[in-house]
Amino acid sequence: MCTFVPYTQNAGACTFINELENNDPEFNIFPNPFNTSITILGNSTEKAEGTIVIYNALGSILFDSKLKGISIVINTDNLSQGVYFVKIQTKQGIKIKKVVKE
Repeated sequence: MCTFVPYTQNAGACTFINELENNDPEFNIFPNPFNTSITILGNSTEKAEGTIVIYNALGSILFDSKLKGISIVINTDNLSQGVYFVKIQTKQGIKIKKVVKE
């Protein structure tokens, strides 16, 4: 269900996270749940260029980095236990994945 705020422009359609994942660049994010780090691994032999952003459940940006290569390991020692969202944006599209820190 889409809800529009009266003071914003009316959009023709809503986009949900699961819709974005259907047209995304090919990446695996593991382990999930994680403890001290997460690995983002491309499913292609070509180097990917783009951005990686980690958000908390309130939408605050906790990590922001350029993606240059096939994989990246992110140290997550500074994150508390909880739910986070990893957004990967490349020229192929956007992937948003929910991850959990134990």
